[in-house]
Amino acid sequence: MITHQSGTIPFIVLIITIILPVRSDTISLTGNVTTDSTWVSSNNYILNARVTIKAGVTLSIQPGTKIQASSQGSLIIEPNAKIIANGTAQNPITFTTTGNSVAAGQWNGIVLLGNAPVASSQTQIADTPFGGNQTGDSSGILSHVRIWFAGQNQSAALILGGVGNGTTIDSCEVGWSAQHGIDIIGGTINLKRVSSILNQGASFQWNFGHVGENQFLLGVTSRDPAILLQTSSTFNLNGTSTFNLNSTLGFTRIWSSSFVALGNSPLVQVSSGFRGNFGNNIFFGKSTDAWEFQDCSRSQVEISHGNIFWNFDAPITCLDDPEDYNSTFQVENPGIFLPSDSITNLLLTNTTNLLPDPCGISWKFLDAPPNIPGNFYESVSFKGAFGLDYNFLRNFSYLWPFLNSTVLSPCNSTNSTSTSTPTSTSDESSPTEAVSDPTDFSVPGHLIALLAILFILLLLVIIAVVCIFALKRKRRNWTDFLPGHEQKDIIAVPLDDIPE
Repeated sequence: MITHQSGTIPFIVLIITIILPVRSDTISLTGNVTTDSTWVSSNNYILNARVTIKAGVTLSIQPGTKIQASSQGSLIIEPNAKIIANGTAQNPITFTTTGNSVAAGQWNGIVLLGNAPVASSQTQIADTPFGGNQTGDSSGILSHVRIWFAGQNQSAALILGGVGNGTTIDSCEVGWSAQHGIDIIGGTINLKRVSSILNQGASFQWNFGHVGENQFLLGVTSRDPAILLQTSSTFNLNGTSTFNLNSTLGFTRIWSSSFVALGNSPLVQVSSGFRGNFGNNIFFGKSTDAWEFQDCSRSQVEISHGNIFWNFDAPITCLDDPEDYNSTFQVENPGIFLPSDSITNLLLTNTTNLLPDPCGISWKFLDAPPNIPGNFYESVSFKGAFGLDYNFLRNFSYLWPFLNSTVLSPCNSTNSTSTSTPTSTSDESSPTEAVSDPTDFSVPGHLIALLAILFILLLLVIIAVVCIFALKRKRRNWTDFLPGHEQKDIIAVPLDDIPE
């Protein structure tokens, strides 16, 4: 009886195992996570209720993982717990809804809590106390993370309560929140390359004595009844807590950022007692006031010469005294372009341009970056969040498919302007599919067809290899293949020796 050559069948099994799709499980999550856990990109995770990462536990999330949430879903990371959500530009981590509509407020959001100082006597969220005296406290990493369609029953899609500067938040986006985008409650957390867009509340809110640094932020907001974006402002800047007016004031520095208000609200609202410093920012709007101070005499805000204000009737308004504020900022067109004051129209075109004119004011009279320990601030040659390219928005942001993707050339450059089309090496990394259905991350049909062709070609190769192995075997009498016949050696006999 003929048997296969050693290793041929295991080889075929191994090849087929490799090319078959990896099993994907849907995992429903509720309650407390009490042991270190890893969420992998091959699974589908659904937050069906509040999920709490308890103190002492680390939650790790692989790049490319998608986490969906039902209407009651939320993720809370307690003080002394950590979340390590370290995505990549090609494979970001996405938190979104289980629903199929493009609408704000379809789930609650993420609450990240720490042990850094908070200027309030009431520091508790979701029955969890937070805050302390550890300025360098770490709650983990959020890098290349997208949080979409949240803000249903909490003040913001992403709440940072007493989070210390040992935590990393870099290259992240919050969008389509029914409340604020990001609410920063005290703490010492620093933000870099963060976009907060299309929210119904403030894009950013700093309050309760926050002390920290911020660079390359983008806030885009509008009041647009067509999609019910009842926006108050791009970001609110609040000073001490109403619970403890004698607490030490915070100090928030915002540098090299772009804030766009398409509605009629003030772009920035500042409450009494806030302290901060602003440099190399672009403030662009179609509203009456850019900045609105409740009490200029009690606020300590430096708006340097490197800031640009454009398209406002009044750059600075003091509600207590219209003549009480002086600054040296520039009022000049930075060269960016928006097609209309409607977010609906904004998302129907690709003419929106947030890149400043390379020959314009955005590349002149820059403020020197703050000289602080740790080298947090990167040196730039432009004002606003973007220079000649979109940097962290490319193939990542919900806005990316609607932006003019032209990469600018430096002023007076002999190089011609190059144009790049939004592309992605991963379906997860490109929000293009998410625009029509933000929850659909299925594999495109052309990719399935390509994989099928490759699969067939690989099978043909395997068959050819098996045939070659068979031809190299010793020749056998064809009768040996019949049932009941054992393999016999074949003896060659000269023709002359065969009897007639």
